[in-house]
Formats: sequence, structure tokens, C-alpha cells
Amino acid sequence: MKDKLQRFFPPGIDARSEFVYFCSVLLAQAFIQAAGFFISYSSAKSAMYITLYNGRRVEDPDAVFESFSAMLGAGRWMLVLAGAYFAYLLVKLVSYHYLGGSRAAYTMRRLPRRGEYLIRCGSVPLAGLIASQIVWRTLTLLSGLIYVNATPEKWLPAGSWESVIRIITH
Repeated sequence: MKDKLQRFFPPGIDARSEFVYFCSVLLAQAFIQAAGFFISYSSAKSAMYITLYNGRRVEDPDAVFESFSAMLGAGRWMLVLAGAYFAYLLVKLVSYHYLGGSRAAYTMRRLPRRGEYLIRCGSVPLAGLIASQIVWRTLTLLSGLIYVNATPEKWLPAGSWESVIRIITH
């Protein structure tokens, strides 16, 4: 597997450790997005109730349930941070191409294909950006399904499902 991974990195880069970082960023993004949604959803659900003087919890008639878009703050930040990491990875690979310890620029010139530089320096960051978007949209869809199906209808704002679809498609 190491040889297959090495084809997507400049010579001299430890492909296995970079792949571990790649996967770690995507897993962290998924975990924090899911945890952030569940914490926001639980908080919004508990804000719909008030506690009476006798300790009984009842539904607050004046409370307004938080919108789905407002519950995605952690996921949006993680999408930005993951994008920043993959941009950093692109800069790192391109700079290693010219400044690396094994002088990868000279080695890359000897490779048979002309576009090898672009493949080795740009494919992993581009794949990371695409994977990050897939993680974001998939988890947003799952969170939207939970939001629409687990929330009582009287609490849902009008057009809740349409807002979930609009967020995913934009």
C-alpha cells in the first residue's frame, strides 16, 4: 500500500504519515460536526421547556425553536479548518518539490510523464477538499433528517426541509 500511496506524493515525502493526517482531518471534521449538531439540538430542545416552582418541566408557549442553520456552526468551522489544512498541504508539497531534502525537483524532472508534478503535488489536497465537502454534505443531510423527524411539528419553522436542502446544495 505504501508504494501505491507514494505515487501521489513527491519523492521523499512520507506518504503513510501524510495519509494518516489526511484521514485524521476528515475524521475530526466528521466528529466535531456531528457532536456540535447534537449539542446544539439538545440545547435547543431543552430551551423549549421551563421549570415551574414545584420542579415540574412544562413546554414554554413563547419559546421559538432554533433554526437548523443555526445548529451547524461547529460543522461550518470544521469545513473551513479542513479546507485550510488541505491548502496548507498543497503549499507544503509544492514547496517540498523545490526545497525538499532530497531535491525532489531534480528527481521529478526525470520522471517520464510531463504532468507528474501536478499529480504528485495537487491530487491529495484536491481529494481532501472533495472528501471534506462530501463529509460536510452527508452529515448535514443526516442532521437535517434528525432535525425534521425528531422535532415535534409545532416547533418546526415553516419550510424546514427546504432549508435543509438549500443548505446542502449551496
